[in-house]
Amino acid sequence: MAIGLDEFKYSSLALFLVAATVTMVRLILFRFMRQRQWWWDDFFAFLGLLCLTTFVPGAFLMGEGPNIPRDLRIAAFYIVGFFFYSTIWSARLSIVFTVIRIAPWPSQIRVLLGVAVFFFLQWILLVTQMFWVCEKGNNSWKNKKYAQCVLGEAVGITQVATETVSDLILVVAPLWILRDIRISSGLRIRLIAVFSCSLITTMAGLAHAILVLKMPGALEAIMGAVENCVALSVCNLPVLVPALIIREEQDKFEGTRTGFSFGRQTTFLSTLNTVHMHVEPD
Repeated sequence: MAIGLDEFKYSSLALFLVAATVTMVRLILFRFMRQRQWWWDDFFAFLGLLCLTTFVPGAFLMGEGPNIPRDLRIAAFYIVGFFFYSTIWSARLSIVFTVIRIAPWPSQIRVLLGVAVFFFLQWILLVTQMFWVCEKGNNSWKNKKYAQCVLGEAVGITQVATETVSDLILVVAPLWILRDIRISSGLRIRLIAVFSCSLITTMAGLAHAILVLKMPGALEAIMGAVENCVALSVCNLPVLVPALIIREEQDKFEGTRTGFSFGRQTTFLSTLNTVHMHVEPD
């Protein structure tokens, strides 16, 4: 039995529930109830959640096909496409700002802010390219029962290039930051492993890009939903997992805090700067 957009609808919903649960645990149970402090990494995680929440209704509309008007079918495709990219790049920006939270030196922060701008520009590039290809190319897809633009080779190659480079940056950046923080080798290895989870998003992205190039259609759309939800889930791991690793140390040094604030220096590795701990000079 062939995979259709009906499967896309329900797989998107199931994956959304997983990613949304992980993100809400991070934002509500950990950041709000435990730390009572949000920062830009939490904002982008929340933005990613909002984008994914909009992506899912778009997926359901795409799956309705001939049951809805032509203009709504076209709008559904663009909703899915726009919020697909928006979810993924919001998740990547969340990781960048998580790394910025732990950066001890201004020079490192400036470089990482440059990385954030670079990621934002890639986000804009991919969205713009999608609209350009779908509007300036063959428009016959708009008249099909299930409207889905064939993005083609250019989009697939751009997606592979931008995602591979970006996820490698997300692996290398924490290594660069952690080299200046003296912690036990065991803890260092575990933290590096957590940040390296960005490579899971890379693998999902490569699989999706291959389908964009070789097999456009419902399976490509489903793989896009997988990549979306993996990216959003992974961006929460550098906050949640290390918090469990150093829970006792954090509780010891945090003390009692009241009120809620929005700022950079309340995260698990901020605590490390107090616990370990020694920071190497820049």
